[in-house]
Amino acid sequence: MALSMLLIRKSQNLAADDLASEWLEDKKILAVTLWKLGSLVATRPLKMRLSDSYLFSINPLTNQSWTRYFLLQASVKRRILNLVGHYPI
Repeated sequence: MALSMLLIRKSQNLAADDLASEWLEDKKILAVTLWKLGSLVATRPLKMRLSDSYLFSINPLTNQSWTRYFLLQASVKRRILNLVGHYPI
C-alpha cells in the first residue's frame, strides 16, 4: 500500500479524466458519470482490501472508518471541478 501511495498521485486521476473527456463529445458526460459512481459508493460501499482500492476509478472505501485516510484517487468533487468548472452538477 505504501508503494502505491508513492507511485500513484491524485494528479494522475485528473490527467486521466482530461484525456478521457477529450474522447467524449462533452466533458459533462464524464462529470455526470463520476457523480453517479460517487453516489453509488456513498450508499453501497464495497467490502474489499485496502490494497485493492486503487484499482477502481472511484475509491470504494470512502465511507469506511480509518481507510478514508488512505485515498489514492482524487475526490469526486475535485475531479468534477476540474472537468466542468463547477460543483455540484
